Amino acid sequence: MTFRETFHDMMKSVTTPFPECIEILRKNIKLDPGFKEFFTWCLSRNIPVIVVSSGMRPVISALLKDLVGSEADKIEIISNDVHIDQDGTWNVVFRDDRYNHFCSFSSLSVSSYSTF
Repeated sequence: MTFRETFHDMMKSVTTPFPECIEILRKNIKLDPGFKEFFTWCLSRNIPVIVVSSGMRPVISALLKDLVGSEADKIEIISNDVHIDQDGTWNVVFRDDRYNHFCSFSSLSVSSYSTF
């Protein structure tokens, strides 16, 4: 199975509403505490911080806000997204169909920032 197929099936097995899932993750996932110092250092030097992940933007955003506060909005997140249906079910919205079957878009994302 590809990453997309596996990730899609895994998310379909989750019956908890998405907002509640985010709260559960916020309570149970701890990011590297050194990231905050790194981020502050980058901000002080006007260096952009970009997170590239095969995860989901709302989850990553919530975790970053918990770690670094309101300035987390200054972090660009390149990731998949989420669509929440009227009935409360939710699905992963993959960032781009150009990604390989492993759903790796790191090289495409990095190359868009390259100055070579």
